[in-house]
Amino acid sequence: MKKEWKDRNVLYVKGDKRFLSHEGEIYGYENDFLISLKDRYLYLGANVKFLQFGIILDELDMSKLISLTENGVEVIPVKYYLTPQTFKNKKVTKKNIFEAVLKCDILILRMPSLLSYIAREAAIKYGKPYIIELIGCPLETLWTYSAKTKLLAPYSFFKCKKFVEKAEYVIYVSSEFLQKRYPNSKKTCSISNVIIQTVSEDIIQKRINRFSKEKDKITISTMAAVDVLYKGQHFVIEAIAKLKNKGYTFEYHIAGQGNQDRLIRIAEHFGIADQVIFEGTLGTEQVYELLDNTDIYIQPSLTEGLPRAVVEAMSRGCVCVGSNIGSIQELLDEICLFKSGNVNQIIRILEKFVKDKNLLIQQSKINFTKAKNFHKELIDKKRIKFYDEFISDNF
Repeated sequence: MKKEWKDRNVLYVKGDKRFLSHEGEIYGYENDFLISLKDRYLYLGANVKFLQFGIILDELDMSKLISLTENGVEVIPVKYYLTPQTFKNKKVTKKNIFEAVLKCDILILRMPSLLSYIAREAAIKYGKPYIIELIGCPLETLWTYSAKTKLLAPYSFFKCKKFVEKAEYVIYVSSEFLQKRYPNSKKTCSISNVIIQTVSEDIIQKRINRFSKEKDKITISTMAAVDVLYKGQHFVIEAIAKLKNKGYTFEYHIAGQGNQDRLIRIAEHFGIADQVIFEGTLGTEQVYELLDNTDIYIQPSLTEGLPRAVVEAMSRGCVCVGSNIGSIQELLDEICLFKSGNVNQIIRILEKFVKDKNLLIQQSKINFTKAKNFHKELIDKKRIKFYDEFISDNF
């Protein structure tokens, strides 16, 4: 029997980690995106739950965490099994996923994710309608993560490609990149998973005024997990050190969760520890404050889907540069792109912008205009149209 909105249960699946207290409370970082995702998926059904890996809290910095339980976010935690020590948990995790899928009416499978692959298997077994949200390329991610994961990259690529190809409904976060690599001939839509609120036109004038002033140093920033090698902050640190030898002074602000020790050691090795500032995990207002004090935002990743931070930086009028991978190349002009991992190209691009204020202002205006394509009302309109078709077909 078809269910009305008030009776429908929505289950969102992705293999991210959430944290559990010993009393069963669920925690996430203070800018946890599950809070906003709940509002999004409430359009599909009155009850929304999230299935994620649950990791027991021991020595995490509680000042950076919020209670998702208190924020009305219901998480179904499953046991982590992606290391040799925890692989024994896979059987019970799979059992728990199948039980959760059986109880839901609609599945949102955010891929690539091993949990989503298992949930898809359960959805087919129980005849549950599902939407795939493809947010990245497993081939790039695994190929750049480590020597061990590189062996898994081809298998993961073909697996993801097969699942996307067979799905009835697919949402891509890119405009072209993921569609070409993971095609689907059924019902698809390009909907960014990055949404920004409409911002004042005064921002661009403030940005122009900032670029017009003479400065002793150029401020650059990156927002990404600091303990993930493929985010590439180490390439920027090396570039800044070489630019220092050429007489340029850059101050590099790195925001993001994770252990900073590796990047601190790299900055010390290159003799620029005083030029690298670690901001930690930032809330929304802190992110905007950082970006408003940034001249050039840089995304040096070896792999990305559609990076939220780049769009946020564009919406604040920052000049943005980034590696030529994933959907970054869809966002930025060619003169702002460098081959991923190429320090010399990073140096040339940063040096070019330092020498040419007019180019800074030009790119600032271009980015601010492009960011309007990610305004909430436009994205919501596209998503609701797609959801309406999904509901009409299945309920």
